[in-house]
Amino acid sequence: MGRSTIEFNDAADTQLGYLAKTLGVKSKAEVVRNALSLYAYLVKLLEEPDRALGIIAEDDNNRIEKVIVVPGLQSAFNTKRAAKRAAAALAD
Repeated sequence: MGRSTIEFNDAADTQLGYLAKTLGVKSKAEVVRNALSLYAYLVKLLEEPDRALGIIAEDDNNRIEKVIVVPGLQSAFNTKRAAKRAAAALAD
């Protein structure tokens, strides 16, 4: 298994501790591993065209409650999509 060292400022370390306690996981490292898995899943999800991440209010006829913008992901995929649209326009 690979090993990495990550330094967090006090606020991030406090947040990791809070998340570990709230989620009932054994360590802050487990919180980071779970977050990495979620981030990888979101990247795969957002690679699909015309996809967005959102919160659905099931108790309100599945109304879209909020569209979520994930830092780092949205701009990367918007840039890729814009490049694909430009290439397609040039090909026409």
